[in-house]
Amino acid sequence: MKTTKFIFSLAAAVMTLAAAPAQQNTVTIKGGGEVNTADCQQPLYIVDGRAVDTDAINSIDPSQIESITVYKDKANLDRYAIFGNVSHGVIVITLKSKDETVYTSVDQMPSFLGGDINTFRQWVMQQVRYPAQAMEQNIQGNVIAKFIIGKDGLIELSNIEILRSPSEILSEEVTRVLKNSPAWTPGKKEGKNTRVSLVIPVSFSMYNPDDKLSGEVEETKVDVENAADEIVVVGFVKK
Repeated sequence: MKTTKFIFSLAAAVMTLAAAPAQQNTVTIKGGGEVNTADCQQPLYIVDGRAVDTDAINSIDPSQIESITVYKDKANLDRYAIFGNVSHGVIVITLKSKDETVYTSVDQMPSFLGGDINTFRQWVMQQVRYPAQAMEQNIQGNVIAKFIIGKDGLIELSNIEILRSPSEILSEEVTRVLKNSPAWTPGKKEGKNTRVSLVIPVSFSMYNPDDKLSGEVEETKVDVENAADEIVVVGFVKK
C-alpha cells in the first residue's frame, strides 16, 4: 500500500535527521511514495494526539492528512515521552478536520502527567523564575495567561494569549514556561480529540528583607471553570 510505504519513509527521515543539527522539520503529504524502509527502526507515531501502532498508520488515507511533523531534538522528544518510546524520534500526524472549535469544557478535559490543570500548576511553579530585570525595577503584579491544548496534546504556541499583565518582562517569562510544556493528554468531546482552552494565573510579588510586601498586589481572581489556582512567585528587594 502506498500510504504505508510513504509513512514508513518518515522513519528513515528521522534516522537521517539524527546526524543533522537539532531542528523541527514539517512535511505535508501530497501523495504516495515508494520507499523501502523494512530495516528502519520505528519512531513513535502520534495521530491527532494519540499514540498509534503501524496498523493504524496503514489505515490512513493520505487525502485526510493535514500535516506531518518529524521531531528528533531532545526538547520535543521530552514533550512526547509520556506517550511511549521516543528514542527513534517522533512523527506527529495531524488529520484534517472541519471542527476547529476551541472548547472551555468537554466530556473529558485535558490531563497533564496523569493529573489535571493543578498538576500543571505544580509543574509551572517549578519552572517559572522571577526575571532579574523585573526585580531590579521592582515590577510586580498578576499575569493571567490563556492557552490552548491542541488535538495533539501540545500547547498551541501561536495561540498563547496574555489576558492581563503589568509588564512585558513578566509576560515573556510566563510565555516561555508555557512553550516548554510537555505534552498533555488531549481533551475529548464525543470520543474525539478536541482543542480546549485553559487559563493560568501567576502572581509576581516583591518582598523586603522584613518579609513585608514592598507594594500592594491585587489578589488574582479568575472566574472560569478551567483555571488553575494562583501561582505566587516571590522576588526579594535588594538593599
